[in-house]
Amino acid sequence: MTAASFLEPRDRVATGRAAATLLVVGGLVTFGFEVYAVAVGREHNSWMTLGVTGVVLVLMTWLAVVFWYRATTMPAGAFLGTAFGGIALIVVVALVTLDPSAAAQIGFVYPVVGAATYLRPPAAWTVVGGVVVGDAVIVFSLLDPVAAAADLAVMTSAAVVLTIMLTRSGAYQQQLLDRLHELATVDALTGLVTRREMEEVAARVLSAHRAVPAPGVGLLILDVDRFKILNDTFGHPAGDAALEHLASLLHDVLRPGDTVARMGGDEIAALLPGIDRDALAHRAEAVRSTVRANPLPHPAGELALSVSVGAAHTATVGADFHELYAAADAALYRAKVAGRDRVEVAGGAVDGPGRPGPVIVRTVR
Repeated sequence: MTAASFLEPRDRVATGRAAATLLVVGGLVTFGFEVYAVAVGREHNSWMTLGVTGVVLVLMTWLAVVFWYRATTMPAGAFLGTAFGGIALIVVVALVTLDPSAAAQIGFVYPVVGAATYLRPPAAWTVVGGVVVGDAVIVFSLLDPVAAAADLAVMTSAAVVLTIMLTRSGAYQQQLLDRLHELATVDALTGLVTRREMEEVAARVLSAHRAVPAPGVGLLILDVDRFKILNDTFGHPAGDAALEHLASLLHDVLRPGDTVARMGGDEIAALLPGIDRDALAHRAEAVRSTVRANPLPHPAGELALSVSVGAAHTATVGADFHELYAAADAALYRAKVAGRDRVEVAGGAVDGPGRPGPVIVRTVR
């Protein structure tokens, strides 16, 4: 694990807001405890210590605001640093007020719970280590060794148990989130990404393309020729097998950096960043010829498959995904009308959402 991943919280926004809440609550508890101690006339508490904790409360509130609104841009180490800042504050307040009581030490629970819930396990255990050291400083400075050892054992066991429970719970929740993300982004049948994921990837790729236009971005849209006849003749399992077969062939033909998605039914799209228009046309033809050369294995015998492919490139269509998609879809339609098992590359613009304008077609044979 790198230093960056060690320090990076699981979720910056959630961690920032949790840290902000803990900072405000911790500051209020510390200040409130000091108000109570001064009001009842405890020997080692005074208006000076009350003033100091008041300043601390203001600073913690300001820091809470920063965490709440700027969590996404803060250095990763700030989250772990805040936990250790809280530990240091608890130690200082306890030593200044000469208070080793359980009420003073209970503040260590805040950084332990916050770190175990929102930071990664190595960082959470680092905080536990900081709590043990901080508590040892307090109890061995203010109590006799026997009582200090007993208090330290209680605090250490509490910190360890809380961290074990919360980190395990966090790991389980992360597994559920990963599974939900997989269901939302990966098509269960083909293993290709979903339409939603394709659109998100395209937004990032096309944004980068606007900064560095050359050589461009291409989009292929293809579907299986006479797919309905295949389903009607051999059953839907054969249609599903054809889509799985097609997905496997596309992974062999396309580059590792290309994104391939099942858009719905038998329609598949491939986003190809960093490719010029001529190379896009040749890649589309490689897809078509590979599918043609690799029939689908079936109990009834090998089933010949073919695909029609529509292609569009940012050099002639523009860097908007919906326009790129509409142009490639129009090219696919022309490939179907022209007899199927062919490639058409769009070369014109798109006059509106889903409505193709003049399209210059290049057929690759």
